Amino acid sequence: MKSLTATHGSETWPVSVEKTSDGGYRIVARGTMMHLHVKPTCGGFLVSIPDLKRCGEVPRDVNARDLAVYCDIDNDIDAATAAAALWAIIAKQVRIGVRPC
Repeated sequence: MKSLTATHGSETWPVSVEKTSDGGYRIVARGTMMHLHVKPTCGGFLVSIPDLKRCGEVPRDVNARDLAVYCDIDNDIDAATAAAALWAIIAKQVRIGVRPC
């Protein structure tokens, strides 16, 4: 996948998204790395972030606030980074025909 840009307030930073062999995604930004697993559900997408020990169901138009609330992510930078990656991941899944129920 391509490089993306995450934003929090007036601050921006690059985010790199790479598909892993287990069907998940490796997200690299600001010198840190996290893994995401995304599966469609009837209400949106189930997101698992094993590195943060968090998961939750988010809407298709997910944003950092959604991740903070639905996945209980306390760190705003982590939430913004994951949200930027999820926008690209979900958009790609929708383009190739993966849709919730």
